[in-house]
Amino acid sequence: YPKHLVFCFVIPNSKNPQRQRTSASPVFSSDPKTVATITNSLPVEEFTSYINPSITSSTARKFSWWNVHCDNYLDNIEKAGGERFIAFPDKKGKEGEESETHNWLHVTSSSPERRGQYEMRYIKNNQLLAGIVRFGIDCEGPPGCVHGGAMATVADAVTATVVFKASDRWGLTTRLDCNYREMLPLETPVNVEAKVVQLKKRKATVEWKISSLTEVDKKKNEPVKYSFGSADFLLPREIKS
Repeated sequence: YPKHLVFCFVIPNSKNPQRQRTSASPVFSSDPKTVATITNSLPVEEFTSYINPSITSSTARKFSWWNVHCDNYLDNIEKAGGERFIAFPDKKGKEGEESETHNWLHVTSSSPERRGQYEMRYIKNNQLLAGIVRFGIDCEGPPGCVHGGAMATVADAVTATVVFKASDRWGLTTRLDCNYREMLPLETPVNVEAKVVQLKKRKATVEWKISSLTEVDKKKNEPVKYSFGSADFLLPREIKS
């Protein structure tokens, strides 16, 4: 029985013919790398990846939000010998084309299936938020695997949410601890849990983990843990009626 069912067909974009959305006719694969190989081998006229505008500027400091404070800080950095760094996904090609990347940080054009999707449940008596999360292909860090920042983002979201469910107040994250143990393959549904372990008037502490639904750590006799940690939250003062 296949672990992955990928659908790939092209939906033309009338505003920008070079930017095509991808879905597909059925292609079966048991490995994310195989999926990538299959899709990358499709003819250009039949398959085009999302085009991702750079998250830096082609000309240094040319952003709509840039101000004098940014200039002052960067001037000091450059006086100390700082040289401009542009990440590989943000560099233009020979003909000035925008990057084609699946890196979590650099993807600026995507769809829900290619990012993160979830199905969550809250258990009031246990102050536990638990469910399923799937990181799509545009959550990539190491080739074929989920970016640590993508997992940290989910951790921040679920810990903040469980605090809100338990206290009926949105807290501010003051500490987010992330520990990584195993590489998580892209497009693999996993279990995520966040449990409130301490709840005071103005502080909450949560423990969280992202673990496998199918793989077992034989030494510990428990599901393989991809990442885990804890978080602290500062809660606003309760409004007296």
